[in-house]
Order: sequence, then C-alpha cells, then structure tokens
Amino acid sequence: MREPTDDLIDRLSASAVPVKPNQPPFVRLLLVALPILAIMTLVAAFAGDPHTVMDHMSDPAFAASTLSAVATGLTAIYAALAYAVPGRTNTGVTWVFMSALVWLVSSGVLCTRGMAAHQGADISIFASADCFVFIMMSGTVLALLFYTALRNAVFINTLQVTAMLGLAAATLGATLLAFFHPPESDLVDFGAHLAATAALILFMMTAGRGALASP
Repeated sequence: MREPTDDLIDRLSASAVPVKPNQPPFVRLLLVALPILAIMTLVAAFAGDPHTVMDHMSDPAFAASTLSAVATGLTAIYAALAYAVPGRTNTGVTWVFMSALVWLVSSGVLCTRGMAAHQGADISIFASADCFVFIMMSGTVLALLFYTALRNAVFINTLQVTAMLGLAAATLGATLLAFFHPPESDLVDFGAHLAATAALILFMMTAGRGALASP
C-alpha cells in the first residue's frame, strides 16, 4: 500500500539531518595546495638545486616563467573547485588563462634565447626526453593527490574539473623540474613541457570519466 504523501514528508523531515556546506573555493584551495606546496618545497630544497634557481630569479624571463607556472597551477586548482559548485560563475578560468599566457610567453623568450645561444648546434628531438619523463612522473603523482583530495568535486562538470587538475599537475611538475634542470632552455625543452602538459590533461580527463563509469 502506497504511503500517504503527508506521512512520507513527515517521516523524511523527522530523519533529516543538517548538511554541512562546502568551504568556499579559496579556502579549499589553501587546504589542498598548502600541504602539496610544502612537500614540493622540501623536495626542491633537499634534492634539487635551489641556489641556482634563486640566482637566476634576477632574470625577468626566468622569474616570470617560474612564478607564472606556480600561479597557473594554483589558479587551475581554484578553477577546478569553482567548477564543482553548480551555478557558480567561474572567474578562476580567466586567471588560469592569464597566468598560462604569461608562462607560455616567458618560456618562449627563454626558448628563443637558448636557441640563439646554441645556434648551429645539432639538437636531437629526444634531447629533452628526461624533462618529459620528469614532468609526467611528478605530474602524475600530483594529479593523483589532487584527484584524491577533490574526488567529490569530480562528479560535477567532470571534464572541466579533471582538465584543470591535469593542468595544475603539469605546471607544478614543470616548476619542480626547474630545481633539477639547468636554467637554459631551447625549442626541444619547450616542446617537451607542452607535450607533457597536454598528456597530463588528457590523462586526468580520461581517468575522471573512467572513475565515474566504474561500479
């Protein structure tokens, strides 16, 4: 026998419990990003070459490339969190594109200078394979950490959220690479960075859809 509507409403109301709303995206960004940035800092300080990086921060192009990579990673995490809020206007995407544009332009300047310095040198397309592998390995670890921390957010706007997380992982992985790689750059280095970024974005978008499809 079907339960009367009024009785059903009364029963559901009696068993209802308050729902704790999510923290604002900026607060969640701090909760997610600060521990990961702390780990990256420790790795860079004890396993990398922070002194060389600090010495080259006086170079505007190098400083802009490094800082904008970090900014792209952080704004991408923020954009992913904002995408997870239904109906929210995602201003974070604008910040992502702006910081990514600075990253691309400044990295392009470093690339152009490096090519001019090594003019006539025979550079193999596989010369930066180690860079690609490093970004992919470190970026995959970061991507999985992001996915684990934000797994509930993936169920809303899946492709946008996972694409932003992939971009964040790639740019932060590229930032970490700067502490293990000479500051010089060339076209092959630049191409390896872009290829690793695209691969991580596709990996995260595919992994996100696969996770939702799994039982």
